[in-house]
Amino acid sequence: EDGAAIYEFSGKLPNGKTYEVDVFHDGAIEEVEEEIDMAAVPPAVRETLNRFLPNVQPSKIEKSTRANFSVWYEFDAKDARGEEIDVEISSDGQRILIQADEAG
Repeated sequence: EDGAAIYEFSGKLPNGKTYEVDVFHDGAIEEVEEEIDMAAVPPAVRETLNRFLPNVQPSKIEKSTRANFSVWYEFDAKDARGEEIDVEISSDGQRILIQADEAG
């Protein structure tokens, strides 16, 4: 990422959900992602998701803790046209990023 090597470590928790840690070459953690259910998403985040993408049914939800200790919620979903999208919403529900899923 931006020319820096990032190592990705992932595994499954006892509940079957995935857990991923992204680490820079010097050992600094870039991001920790934990797969979660919609019930674990804060109300402010759910409200923002529903406001911008009503009736969306995410196929995957992750809680992402970034290097600066900010928490974001990431959703893999399809838009109204059926196109794969990635949605990121800040934990306070005030910021949202919606983009085409480049991997999908």
